[in-house]
Amino acid sequence: MKLFNDFKKRSLLNKGVKLLNQGKYGESLECLDKALELDPNDREILHSKGVALKELGKFEESIKCFDKVLELDKKVYSAWNNKGFIFAKLGQQRDALKCYDKALEINPKYFDAWNNKGGLLTKLGKYEESLKYYNKALELNPKYLKAWNNKAVVFGKLGKHEEELNCFDKILEMNPEDTDTWYNKGVSLQEMELYQEALKSYDMVLKLDETDLSAINNKGVIFKELGKYNKALECFDKVLELNPNKIETMGNKGITFRELGKFPESLNCFNKLLKLNPNDKMGWYHKGLALEKLGKHVEAIKSFDNSLKLDPDFEPAKKGKERILASKI
Repeated sequence: MKLFNDFKKRSLLNKGVKLLNQGKYGESLECLDKALELDPNDREILHSKGVALKELGKFEESIKCFDKVLELDKKVYSAWNNKGFIFAKLGQQRDALKCYDKALEINPKYFDAWNNKGGLLTKLGKYEESLKYYNKALELNPKYLKAWNNKAVVFGKLGKHEEELNCFDKILEMNPEDTDTWYNKGVSLQEMELYQEALKSYDMVLKLDETDLSAINNKGVIFKELGKYNKALECFDKVLELNPNKIETMGNKGITFRELGKFPESLNCFNKLLKLNPNDKMGWYHKGLALEKLGKHVEAIKSFDNSLKLDPDFEPAKKGKERILASKI
């Protein structure tokens, strides 16, 4: 009977872990609970259940599982690491750091914990310090994509775009079909005003996923910056065809029309935008600019006032209002 139960337990655990790896956390949990009925003190099952609960956002239940694992064996470093991850999510930074340190004390080569501790330090704004932890994780595992990505994020926050791009290139060497990294590389190049290179990155995103709206939108912004207004409008129209409620793109389209001197079309875009989000200070500001260009000064002042209601210190709206009032003197 014991042999049969051991076989059944192992079978349920394997199925649970497989479902866990497939992202089917609820189904995984069902299998793992059945396995625990056969052996409530199996560390591997308890640990896997803790991971499933963590992925489902059931943090308190998850911590109970990891605590049970550590009650059975305090040297399960992955349980300490997972507890640290949950504490970090809950904003309990000190507890998180203690857990990561405990994991690394048990296993100094555990690159996940080095990376996660770096991630927590990044959250706390300790960017230079966090880089040391990502570097240690990469020293232990040079192919650890998460750590390369986290390094890129930190370099981006520090304004070190060359180093950020190097990280993205490392990731793309290992995973050339990573759309997120191609997109992030495009954003970095765009911030550096390397527009042609940025367009190539966005084109790679769209080669892998032709419906990536953010990449299409950003291409439109670049074309606008390059003075290629028709191409910009084509991009914005493509986005809005796929998602008519994308506020950012509606705003970009409105600005493009204004730069083309098409003020009624610009006004129409910002009217649509403000229907979607009446609390968009930039929307009210740009509507004010369109109305000002159309000579509708009373309405323009109302728009600038609406922008200032949302942000009393918004200088462009203040200046817009002052400009119109000064012209009346």
